[in-house]
Amino acid sequence: VHGGVTVLEFSTMVDIEDVQVHTPQSLADRCPLSSYCGSCQWIEYDSDTQTRMRLHRVREALAGVGLTSILDRVRCVESPNVLHYRHRARFQAAVLNGKLELGYSKSGTREVVDVARCPVLSPELEAAYQKVRSVLCDELIEDLTGVEITALPESAGAIVTLNPRDRAPRTWPAVG
Repeated sequence: VHGGVTVLEFSTMVDIEDVQVHTPQSLADRCPLSSYCGSCQWIEYDSDTQTRMRLHRVREALAGVGLTSILDRVRCVESPNVLHYRHRARFQAAVLNGKLELGYSKSGTREVVDVARCPVLSPELEAAYQKVRSVLCDELIEDLTGVEITALPESAGAIVTLNPRDRAPRTWPAVG
């Protein structure tokens, strides 16, 4: 229901299990994975709401470390792009039934949501992700847990880091 709240299921104790709020400016329709992918928790909100939420988080963090004197001077600059704004992303990896699953963690879990395309990736990052994904799907790497990719606007290439949060597994050969 646009502009309202849809209650999908509830028990006699009014224990609401799932509520979906849709706004007329909803971006969630632009990604088929938005209901369970953990990458874009705010994609359902319009750009103004996202900006207010980010500003609130920054001000909370500053207040938390005692920087209350500058809170009124903090501003949030909106990206000119509602989508295709992300230049760095960390993707999770898992092998299921001999096939690589590469994407983001399912919201609230460590389960990998296989993401073929992502609407928030910049064109440069999307191109780099597709190349990395193609190589990794062809050559399964034992113990691969994730990939971080950074691709800046108008760059000739990208920086790719395997297992960005972990040490290299013992099964990988030493380099250097």
